[in-house]
Order: sequence, then structure tokens, then C-alpha cells
Amino acid sequence: NPLELTTQQGFHLLEAVKTFGDPLMVFTGGDPLKRPDLSSLLEKSVELGLRTTVTPSATPLLTADAIAAFQRMGIARMAVSLDGPDPEIHDGFRRVRGSFDRTLFALEEAHRIGLDTQINTTVTRHNRLRLRQIAEIVERSGARLWSVFFLVTTGRALVEDDLAAEDYEDVFSFLYDLSTKASF
Repeated sequence: NPLELTTQQGFHLLEAVKTFGDPLMVFTGGDPLKRPDLSSLLEKSVELGLRTTVTPSATPLLTADAIAAFQRMGIARMAVSLDGPDPEIHDGFRRVRGSFDRTLFALEEAHRIGLDTQINTTVTRHNRLRLRQIAEIVERSGARLWSVFFLVTTGRALVEDDLAAEDYEDVFSFLYDLSTKASF
């Protein structure tokens, strides 16, 4: 996209961000792996001493080689989205067939090579009753953090996919109870 920063502009932005102190620098998207200079930007971020993480999309670009490169560059953590405990719910929400399997592959590969992971989940009416099963996957994956988000009804997110007030209370209760015993 001609409106995106050039690599040099990206370097200058990273240098400016570093002047803020010790912020967390998250490379996300869309899919950051689509950016041809991602490796250069990640390496510069790490070189500057920024706590650098990456949140790739679960596409065919997210390969074992890409995950190994993240670790070699010194990326602190890789985050992936997991919005259901099975392909039906996850792929249905993400609207990409195969993204559930690619997500589990990425988690397994990162765990195998010792790269810290984080799992992001957006809670909707479609998965709210399956959060326990998602939490079990988070536990098995060895993820360091489960970041749970609530649906913001903008873009393609529909109001009818949002939770009712009492559902929010149930989810908060579940998450609190889980927080007292989970390893993540």
C-alpha cells in the first residue's frame, strides 16, 4: 500500500517509540508476515531494546521457518488468536477455513522451540459457553498469557454476536475463578 511507511520511516518510528522509555512494541495487522521488510523492522526493534512481540495471522505464511526466525531475532513473544475450541467455532468466527489448525500448529511449534506465546480470544455469544474448553487448550499449549477481549460491534462484528449483560457477568466470574488457579 503506498500509504504504508517505508522501511526507513519504520526505523525512525521505532527510534521515536524507544524515547518513550520501555514500551511494548507489538507488530500486528492484518498479517504482519505480508510485509516484505518485517524481519528488518523486527530486528531493528529488538536492537533498540524494545520489548518486541508479533501477532501473525494464522495463514500459510505462518510456517515453522517464520516462527523459528521470530525466536532467532529475539522476539519476546508471539501471540495468536484462538476464538473457539474447534474448527467449527474458530474458523467460523475468523471466516478462514483451516485457521484453527494453523493456530494450533503455530502454538505447538513455538512451544517446541521455546518461544513464549500468548493466546488472544474474542468472547462472543458463539463461544461464551466454550471458554472452559478454550482455557484447556491455552493450558496445554504452555502459553504464558491468555488475553480475553470482548466484542466491539464495529466493522463486520454484529450487535447480535455480542453478549447480554448477564452473560458478561458469567464470563467475568469464570475468568476470575480461572485466574486463581491457571498457570497462565
